[in-house]
Amino acid sequence: MNDTVTRMTGLPPVEAVGVARVPLVAKKTPLPETLLPIGTLVYIATNEEDPKDVGRRRVTDRWWAHKPYPILRRVSEPGQPVLYFTAFSKHGFTRSQLRTV
Repeated sequence: MNDTVTRMTGLPPVEAVGVARVPLVAKKTPLPETLLPIGTLVYIATNEEDPKDVGRRRVTDRWWAHKPYPILRRVSEPGQPVLYFTAFSKHGFTRSQLRTV
């Protein structure tokens, strides 16, 4: 059992115990993402509670902005998710934090 090579490290546990630092073989590869065009209207997930909706939502439900905002620009870096910027806030949002109209 301890002689079997693991997928995460590429070493059997017997050898991994003796190594000071175990290399990580398994790499996360991001899923291909379809880009939203600039100018697309989106609702944004926020943490702000709306007083008229209090008591009608579960704790795990997202709070969405009531007004749609257009995407002004997007930034993509290798190995990172695409960030979309709107007039709602100065920081970017990932695709999972946006809902298209």
